[in-house]
Amino acid sequence: MDDPLRLAVIGTGVMGNAQLTALADGDDAVVVACADSDAAALARACGLHGVERAYADWRAMLDQETVDAICVCTPNALHAEMTIAALRQGLHVLVEKPMALSIADALEMAHAAREAGVHLVVGFQYRFDPRTEAIRRAIAAGALGRILHVRCQALRRRGLPNRPGALRGEITGGGPLIDIGVHVLELAHWLMGSPRPIAATAAMWTTIADRPMQALARWPDWDWRGCTVEDLAVGQVRFQDGATLAIETSYAAHIAEDVWNVQLFGSEGGATWDTATIHRDANATMWNEVCAHPGERPVFAAKLQHFIDVCRGRCANQAPPEHGVLIQAMLDGWYRSAALGREVRLDGVS
Repeated sequence: MDDPLRLAVIGTGVMGNAQLTALADGDDAVVVACADSDAAALARACGLHGVERAYADWRAMLDQETVDAICVCTPNALHAEMTIAALRQGLHVLVEKPMALSIADALEMAHAAREAGVHLVVGFQYRFDPRTEAIRRAIAAGALGRILHVRCQALRRRGLPNRPGALRGEITGGGPLIDIGVHVLELAHWLMGSPRPIAATAAMWTTIADRPMQALARWPDWDWRGCTVEDLAVGQVRFQDGATLAIETSYAAHIAEDVWNVQLFGSEGGATWDTATIHRDANATMWNEVCAHPGERPVFAAKLQHFIDVCRGRCANQAPPEHGVLIQAMLDGWYRSAALGREVRLDGVS
């Protein structure tokens, strides 16, 4: 138990490099190998982070390396296959968000973890943000009463990803809803206590991503010809306990500025996540109580340390596959609802 956890990383793109950078700052784990079908990206990442062994085939890496755990940092469409293969070899897995492209795949991943008796951690990093933890403490103390409704927003005015394949639904599973909306969704759902969703409704549009850039943008020259995803999505979900959640998410929208926030409406009080503020009535007065110092912690590094701690048996899994399944059910439901133009039931989720 005193030896560093031996890790391998599949995928050396943006997320893989971010994980390798975060892991380099600690001595609790060591990355012994990386795999990627992109030879140039693999060579750059291994050279930059001092990883000695590199594999073009991730299956060969699983077969040949002696490791404790795997980090899956590949495009969304590959998450399920790679995760399930690693779990069945008795390896702990951290899979980046979203967990999968379908509820069926998410359920199979959760089942594989249970069958193998190993840990599957989903990359839901915002539940480790100090603001999240401060608001959860307030909720546990009864400051909000019963949570009635939550509003999530992950809105970019013009933040279309321009990396190859980023706007192709067959690779990503969708646009901002499944890419950045999942962050505020998992955060909000965690704050609510992870209730079971029962019905979803949504609408989605593509009005900017499928044409050339009309104004200067931070990430120019996106693949507008190959775009098959939404650039704006809104939705609502109803939960078994009667609460509701609304989401607004965009890659591109005509708004004043980018928004990244969660607001909670409770029977006894409310909360605003981005400012770590509690809203309540006291002494015949309406109060906004701002947390002076929720703490400082890089959430990406915290997510990885949590994974290491879970693998070591130091703490319970705060981002278990069961939570990932519930998030996937909502995402699936919203995409189905938008395609059908009506509310859909979320059956088979437990």
